[in-house]
Amino acid sequence: MEAVVETGNAAVLMNIGYLALPPGTLDVDDFSLTQGVATGENMQQIRKHPDEAVAMLANSGLDVGVVRAIREHHERWNGSGYPHGRKGDEISLTGQIVAIADVYHSLVSARSDRPAYKPHEAIEFIVAYSGELFSPALAQVFARRIPQYPAGVGVKLNTGEVAIVSNPNVGHIARPTVRICAKEGKAVKKPYDLDLSLAENMRILITEVLL
Repeated sequence: MEAVVETGNAAVLMNIGYLALPPGTLDVDDFSLTQGVATGENMQQIRKHPDEAVAMLANSGLDVGVVRAIREHHERWNGSGYPHGRKGDEISLTGQIVAIADVYHSLVSARSDRPAYKPHEAIEFIVAYSGELFSPALAQVFARRIPQYPAGVGVKLNTGEVAIVSNPNVGHIARPTVRICAKEGKAVKKPYDLDLSLAENMRILITEVLL
């Protein structure tokens, strides 16, 4: 429980250092920062915010693990992050966890230069960059615990059927239970559930998300 509280505190306070940055500094996609899209003075300012946060919290009485995770939430598994270029297990476990959550939140949020990613797109992105930007083990845990298709999302199947996710089936990556609502362009009189995690339904795939 202590570790959960530590992670939660770090996640809540990780961006407090932005308060020390000049106005307009954050008008760029957060994930793009990792890819080197933001350059020059803007990037130099952004790279300061983890250390600025630590300075602001110096006399807060927060646990040292929380403060360390705040400093490290933009560090990356391969050492390409900031502010200190730490890599692998040089980054605390809490820092690694908060980093993944931070990127996921950024991806599923609309930005000035792009629309929001859909949940399954954001998760696929994180998994694709495991071993490069994120811990492979943590990326896999994240993918299994955060539903790619949350309850209530409309989807289209490779069978041509249209459905609504009724149960995300957490633990089964991309295999939720869906409620079939339409077939061959017509509404189904009695909608029924189809569990895509069952072996007999493995050939049925989600081909499109209808938001």
